[in-house]
Order: sequence, then structure tokens, then C-alpha cells
Amino acid sequence: MLTCIANLSNDEVFTPPEFANRMLDTLAEAWAASHGGASIWADSRDRFEDHGRA
Repeated sequence: MLTCIANLSNDEVFTPPEFANRMLDTLAEAWAASHGGASIWADSRDRFEDHGRA
């Protein structure tokens, strides 16, 4: 863990995998709730964008 953090550049933030997985689970649950139970991961045409970098 410490070597991972030591290798990050000044503008990177480490997100623990457990937290990232919880975020994805929450996203999937919210999507299903507002789309009749559909899975957000079912359609391979769906894309996600990372706007965290300039």
C-alpha cells in the first residue's frame, strides 16, 4: 500500500478498491431503481467518461 501511494504523482488521489466497488454498487442500484430494474452493465453500447483530468 505505501509503495502504491509513494508512486502517485502530486495530482493523483488513491481511491481504495473497497470504496470504488461500493460506489459502483450504489450506481447500479440507483440505475435499476430508475430504469425498471434494468442492469446498467447490460448494454455494451453504454460508455462512461472520466472528466477528472484536463
